[in-house]
Amino acid sequence: MNTQLISNFKHISTRIPAVLLVLSLALLVTACSSPTRASQPAGQTGATDHPPVILRVEERQTTKDGKASYYRDVYYSDAAGDAEIVKFSLLSGKLLAGENIPESNAITDSADMQRHEAVLNFHWVCNSQQTFVLEVQVVDQAGNSSEPLNLTFPCSSAASAPTPMPAGLSGMVSGKVDVGGYELYYQCMGQGTPTVILEAGGPGDSSDWELVMLYYPETTRICAYDRANLGYSDKAPKPRTYLDMARDLHALLVNAPLEGPYILVGHSMGGMLVRLYADQYHEDVVGLVLVDSAHPDMGDRLLANLPARSPSESKSLKAWRQYGSWLSASNGM
Repeated sequence: MNTQLISNFKHISTRIPAVLLVLSLALLVTACSSPTRASQPAGQTGATDHPPVILRVEERQTTKDGKASYYRDVYYSDAAGDAEIVKFSLLSGKLLAGENIPESNAITDSADMQRHEAVLNFHWVCNSQQTFVLEVQVVDQAGNSSEPLNLTFPCSSAASAPTPMPAGLSGMVSGKVDVGGYELYYQCMGQGTPTVILEAGGPGDSSDWELVMLYYPETTRICAYDRANLGYSDKAPKPRTYLDMARDLHALLVNAPLEGPYILVGHSMGGMLVRLYADQYHEDVVGLVLVDSAHPDMGDRLLANLPARSPSESKSLKAWRQYGSWLSASNGM
């Protein structure tokens, strides 16, 4: 769909701490760290009288090519640890033809995180000059709902007065290049060699790395990009595999003015992708940096630790099983 509402439920925010990369990147080559055991999905607790509670909302906005993007991080807690789905309802604004919003999405945060503080990440890209209001509710397995929360995306004002780029990013160079029938978006800062390529995790895009990019323009050239079907890159046929994404990245580096050699920085799922790229195109790569990276065996290990499949299993458990199968099959986005 054109309007992007991305509800991304995960244990670690896609906003990468810049301090993780205060390193001599030109010399740093790391091995993959040992995998951590995945948290077990939330199970039945029998608690029915404590609905989920929305704690706070953090907001930010970016602008690319004159188009505004809004990010809303919704923090919530659930005493029973069994929050299962988040429901959506569009209260204001009319979607364009072909756009749609799901009625609900499954929540996969662990029970421990839910009992303390978990986060739901929303991303809305403005494709029309309207103000959109989205009602959000967190629902547990017993059917208890949080108080409704209204998220506002003021695309009408954003279209006429786009948010200026942060002061340190004013020298950024961006563009789109063809990688075989569709185009990928990239953005770069600085000069020098080797070129640092930033690979976002999960459904993240190049905007996840903007704070990191502020630190290095005087050190070397540093670039981020959007994989196909994400951010400002074009759509590509699905399903996508890691090999597909590695080929796309190679075509981007060949066709765009991004000269090597390269240091690849991969966060979460992006860590698996840069490892594969380094294996397939090792002559281009002089270093890897893995930032809380996913592990190649993570899908199989997750599935091995889940209970046997049951017709009555919760939506949360089904979501974990689907996620493990996705990782194991090496399907991408």
